[in-house]
Amino acid sequence: MFTDFKDFTLISEKLTPSELVAEIHSCFEAFDKIIAKYNIEKIKTIGDAYMVACGLFGARDDHAEAVADMAMAMIENIQREDLNPIEEAAGIQRLIDEFQ
Repeated sequence: MFTDFKDFTLISEKLTPSELVAEIHSCFEAFDKIIAKYNIEKIKTIGDAYMVACGLFGARDDHAEAVADMAMAMIENIQREDLNPIEEAAGIQRLIDEFQ
């Protein structure tokens, strides 16, 4: 699964570099904890992009469900923590929309 932040370029223009890095770090740190909970592998992060995969290091019958549950947990975390000014991760939201 791949995520990136909605309107990231516009938002980044309004923040200082330190504020921007702090926002991304806070979000990605939370994402790291969430993927650990679901035993999902982080592939890489580049800028505001966060990429994960499930089942790389062993077959899993529940790989799609685990990724969907992880995505829901990511959205809930963003909403609960009110990670402003960065909005919901658009890629995660598209994934959830497809499952509903």
